[in-house]
Amino acid sequence: QCFRRPEAEAVCAWDGSLSYGELETLSSEVCEVLYANDVLPGRIIPLVFEKSKWTVVAMLGVLKAGAAFVTIDPSFPQARVQAICYDVKAPFILCSATQKYPTLNLNREFITIPIKDSGTLSSQTKENYLSASDPNQPAYIAYTSGSTGAPKGIVISHGNFCTNMALSSPLQNLGDTSRVLQFASYAFDVSIHETLTPLMLGGSVCIPSESQRVDNLQQAILDLRVNWIELVPSVARLLDFNAIPEVKTLVIGGETMRPSDISQWAGQLNLTQAYGPA
Repeated sequence: QCFRRPEAEAVCAWDGSLSYGELETLSSEVCEVLYANDVLPGRIIPLVFEKSKWTVVAMLGVLKAGAAFVTIDPSFPQARVQAICYDVKAPFILCSATQKYPTLNLNREFITIPIKDSGTLSSQTKENYLSASDPNQPAYIAYTSGSTGAPKGIVISHGNFCTNMALSSPLQNLGDTSRVLQFASYAFDVSIHETLTPLMLGGSVCIPSESQRVDNLQQAILDLRVNWIELVPSVARLLDFNAIPEVKTLVIGGETMRPSDISQWAGQLNLTQAYGPA
């Protein structure tokens, strides 16, 4: 998509917009830094970011390097973050400048995104990242909530994710005109689906700030021109869909829908239900 539509908007976030061409350049800079830090294919890199366009850059940079990522919500207790970093044998942490100081106590080195003083990619780096991954390698790790014991990390390969994207997207009305709300917490794998799937299809990832997400979601949907959302029913019930007419698709997961939800929403937009790898 980056080569096909370099000028098209890939990310529309509260902290700025990125075209596909810009996303290609910035994520390649992250990839080069990972190579410089001896990251090999198969390594797992934790990402600690608030809602931001830079989270997307970090995800793609890790994937280009052939490594895998695990997203960590900044609100996690430090013990949970330490446990995840230990479990995945993280060599270091990628984080935003805002999260730099909370990560200092994790006994891990950290690299902040955006990358400062990044140079141009060498031809060797370009050759490496174009072939760094294969379908069987891990793309990311999704952790369960731990409600039935210790949290378990589910390994999702490139092939797993691509197969699901290719087969589920037509059923969920996802395509190159989709403007997808990135609502889910980074604690949940839905956040990865909301980010990578629209990019693979040529759509746009729409990212509200954490305060917009919690306190003013309906206005954020309008401001970001969102037309596709995935929510739990209890959050969807807080929205007046008549006031956000650009939203054409609602995907529900995580909780049981009521019959009244189905009768109300199915008459207004494309309604479907989803579930994840756990």
